[in-house]
Amino acid sequence: MSENIFDKLVKERSNVLLDIIKQRRSVRKFNPEPVADTDVRTIIEAATMAPSATNSQNWRFIAIKSEDKRKELVCSIEEQIKEYSALITSQRAYNEFNAYSRFFTFFSSAPLVIAVIKTPYTSFSMRIMQRYGISPEALEAADMQGPSAAIQNMLLAAHALGYGACWMTGPLIAKDKLEKVLNINSPDHLIALIPVGKTEASPATPKRKPIDEIFETI
Repeated sequence: MSENIFDKLVKERSNVLLDIIKQRRSVRKFNPEPVADTDVRTIIEAATMAPSATNSQNWRFIAIKSEDKRKELVCSIEEQIKEYSALITSQRAYNEFNAYSRFFTFFSSAPLVIAVIKTPYTSFSMRIMQRYGISPEALEAADMQGPSAAIQNMLLAAHALGYGACWMTGPLIAKDKLEKVLNINSPDHLIALIPVGKTEASPATPKRKPIDEIFETI
């Protein structure tokens, strides 16, 4: 029996989604071409569709389009790198740290950087347990999972719209300084920077672990 039109449409849409997931890459080189405001809103809207604990939606986002503000972020990171470098006594460790630290600031070439902020969330179960002096680590991680899902949605939406993007946590080496630049105050916390922009070419497919190595059925 041939599949009906509805089944065919569902299959086509599923294939499109899977293609987007498989084709997405972490992009680190960008063109200066601006990201359209409508596309920025679409990317943020995708983020808001992510699941979160008890639908708390414990996230907010800052779209950084100002070149001056991006430079200010870069300067903050470079200042922090110098401060940490001064504490390293091993020449080998110093060289390795400073060689890797260049990956903390490549977002400066992107026309758009999205700061992802985690806002407070404490689950009902956690509140009950804290009342009795119990604080299980498994529940403490709940507040991070929603914003992380939002980030993945942003990366997929950016790719679907024809942009490159990258999930960056390296800049958090200067978290306190970056939060001051972006006027992020406790109890909110900066958890990632996402550079977004057009790119000349997509990076090669990175090696992935075989499914049988990381999956089992019991």
